[in-house]
Amino acid sequence: MKKGESKKPSSLQRLVGLPGERPKVILAVKDDLSTVRRLCRPGVDVLELRIDQFGSRDPAHLERTAAKLQRFGRPLLATVRSATEGGAVKLPDPLRAELWRAVLPRVAAIDVEVRSVGKLSDLCRDARERGCTIVLSYHDFRRTPSMRELEALYQRARAAGADVVKLAVWATAPHDVWRVAAFTWEHRAFPLVTMTMGPLGPLSRLLLPLFGSRWVYTSVVPAHGQIPLFRLLSDLRFYFP
Repeated sequence: MKKGESKKPSSLQRLVGLPGERPKVILAVKDDLSTVRRLCRPGVDVLELRIDQFGSRDPAHLERTAAKLQRFGRPLLATVRSATEGGAVKLPDPLRAELWRAVLPRVAAIDVEVRSVGKLSDLCRDARERGCTIVLSYHDFRRTPSMRELEALYQRARAAGADVVKLAVWATAPHDVWRVAAFTWEHRAFPLVTMTMGPLGPLSRLLLPLFGSRWVYTSVVPAHGQIPLFRLLSDLRFYFP
């Protein structure tokens, strides 16, 4: 590299950003393209295809929908969430793998639960061979795990080959949010996405990026502590000018 030239960011860095920067905004969408068209505006960085929430899960429909969503010019993140971690329907892992495979040629990343990665290792291998970023995630809708438990989950995801680790947990008191913030700060050098759900969730969506969390999620109908899209974009402009 010549003096004065900057190193070109990798595809992973472009997708996840750097710690302390304005977090990437991930808009979770279904297969309602008119709604996506209305909401996908400057400030939205990634579209998350919540395939478990689609009106149809026919593989041909998934591929066509992903192709149309590509036209919005944002990277696509494909998620087929398991029912045990907040998915809309209970689907066997082989079927979930089939649904992911229908959109692999169109997406930049897939999100697989840490607890499912062993059964979906072939999918993750094929996605990686296509150049997809692998997000390994964990969701706890009851509590905030201890620091030791968070560390174990993080290390398990890293050992399984995660490019990005996502931890979403339920907070019932301010010290829960602080625990996640401290954990995020400790691991900020790695692409880590953290958030809390519940009444304290909105606070965490703005606080945790200051400690190194790379993404903040919103959706058409915000839930579990998410901030509505337009309010989120306004808040981020204020806190991350």
